Formats: sequence, structure tokens, C-alpha cells
Amino acid sequence: MDALISFFSKNMAFGLVGLVVLLVGIAWVIYRSHQNYRQDIGDFEQEDFPYFDLEDPLDNSAQKEKDDLDNLTKRAEAVFGQQDEIPELDDPILTPNAPEPQPELTPQTSTQPQQLIISLAVHSIQAQGFSNQDVVNSLQQLGLQFGKMQIFHHYGLDMNPDNPAVFSVANMVEPGDFSNLNEPSFFSPGLVLFMQLPNPLSGRVAFELMFNHAQRLTALLQAQLECDRHQRLDAARIDEIREQIDMFELKNST
Repeated sequence: MDALISFFSKNMAFGLVGLVVLLVGIAWVIYRSHQNYRQDIGDFEQEDFPYFDLEDPLDNSAQKEKDDLDNLTKRAEAVFGQQDEIPELDDPILTPNAPEPQPELTPQTSTQPQQLIISLAVHSIQAQGFSNQDVVNSLQQLGLQFGKMQIFHHYGLDMNPDNPAVFSVANMVEPGDFSNLNEPSFFSPGLVLFMQLPNPLSGRVAFELMFNHAQRLTALLQAQLECDRHQRLDAARIDEIREQIDMFELKNST
């Protein structure tokens, strides 16, 4: 009996020791697990997650946008470096496709006219004006030819249409051509003879040739000869035109 009690006493002592060891082990495991959990939570809170915001998105939205902009600026500076100094306005910025600045050219003004137009008008004294037959017959009789711009031209004594015209004859009705000359309804209140200086001939010779044809055309059409001021052409105005031509050629000859 004593042996049995001694056996159970020894076994119970070993069992108690084992139980204590087991409890201590379980406590150690729980302690270490708690320590690891706290360490993990701390690491999680310290880690940067740029794509998640744990704060309330409705709070401090303006400050959040400013912070995001600051972060983007810092990242851009880290990649591309600091911004270069802005050049002064005195140093023009040239793009690859932009033309280089050219020095300004001061236009040279000239007091001399570059060209001079002299015109005379043969105005009908009849209400019905000139018919197409009247215009064609009289102009062809005086050696004028229908040509460029659908008007009549005088090419000088050789009458070569390859040469520049000495003077031309246009219709007094806008747009001034004879495009409807073949139509029965053609009507013209008058004809305009005009010449331009410089001319294939000298200014005075060209004017005298045009003036002579204007007088002859006025007689053929039984019309009235007028100047560019819509007044009857008289000797005073003829002298003014001749003087104007002489002054033009004198100024342009120097």
C-alpha cells in the first residue's frame, strides 16, 4: 500500500511539473505572438501607400490636394532635377521650327509716282447710247483690235498684238469690258480711252496718238469728247495733261 502511494505521489509530481511547463510554454507562445502582432501593426502604419488614403476623403480636401501637388513636385524634381533659370526677356527663346528674327527694314518712301494713267472719254449725246455695230465698226476703222481683258487695244504703227498696247478703249459701263458685245441688247453710254506711263512710246507721242484717235472716234460716233473730270475737253485741259506728262517723265528720268 505504501508502495502504491509512493508511485502515485511520484507520478503526480511529474504530472504537475509537466503541467507547469506546458502552461509556461503556452504563455510564452501567446506573449511572442502578441509582440509580433504589435511589430507588424507598427510596420504597417509606417509604410507609405500612395494609392490609398485612410483619412476621410471629405475632410481637408483642399489641404490634401496641396499635399498631393507638393508630392508630385518633389517626385518630378527627383527625376528631372531642379528647374533651370528662366531666361531674361532680352534673350529670345527660339524653337526649332521658329524662324530667326530678322532686322526690321525701314520702308523707303518715294515722292515720285510709279505710274501715271491718262484717260479721255467719248460720251454719247443720244439717250440710246452706242450700239454694238457702232462700237465695232468705228474702233476697227481706227485700227484698234479686240484682245486682252475683252477690250480694244492700239499697238502702234506696226499693229502687232504681241507688243504692249500704246492705249486701250474700254466700255464706260462696269465692269468696263465688251463681253456682251455680240448681244442685241448691248448698250454703252460712252467709251473710255486710256494710256499708262511708262509707255512703249514716249509720253507725249503716246498721248498725241490717243488724243488724235479720240477726236476721230468722236466724229464717227457723233459724240462729245470729255476729260477725266467728266467735263468737255478744252484747250486748257489739254495743256494741263501735256504738262503733267512732261513732269512725270522728267522726275522718272533722274
